[in-house]
Amino acid sequence: MHSRMSKVLAGVAAIVVVVPLSSATPASAADPASHVQPGTFTGTTSQGQSLQFNVVEGGDNDFIDSWSIGFNLTCEDTGRELGVGHGFGGFHVAIDPDTHKFSFAYEDAFYFYFKWSGKFTSATAAKGKANDAWGAVYDKGTKVERCASGKTTWTATHTAQGTPLDPANFDMFITATRDSASDSFKITRVK
Repeated sequence: MHSRMSKVLAGVAAIVVVVPLSSATPASAADPASHVQPGTFTGTTSQGQSLQFNVVEGGDNDFIDSWSIGFNLTCEDTGRELGVGHGFGGFHVAIDPDTHKFSFAYEDAFYFYFKWSGKFTSATAAKGKANDAWGAVYDKGTKVERCASGKTTWTATHTAQGTPLDPANFDMFITATRDSASDSFKITRVK
């Protein structure tokens, strides 16, 4: 079942999409936490999937430069289950210096929707929410269905060094890379 879905989505995902930068805004309000320690944070989601992100010192505001996360999606019409992963880079998601919160959303009407938010609860720990939804074709390409993660929570801690998510562990793995010169980004299917 996963192989058939991968082949069907392969045709769709083979297209490289360049679109304007999506929203990446800090959240507001809440009690302040200590300064966020730069470096790699790794953790898990409530679905048992891995996540990893990199915090960079950025003068006035620290930011998250790159991250990867996995999801288990369930398709609405067929009940299929898919393991999908995302890797993002170059988006510089700001961490609010007062609340230590962040959020990022990507909406691509053609392919997928991704939302990720969180808060650093200490200099070396963070938690938050994420959700993911994809459009998928089935029945020999004649029907489309929505496949979604539902609301997923996550926790992460600062680590000496992280291990990137392995695309081989997923049915599909997509990267989104921001080009700061043109303020656009490219979606690429890795697997």
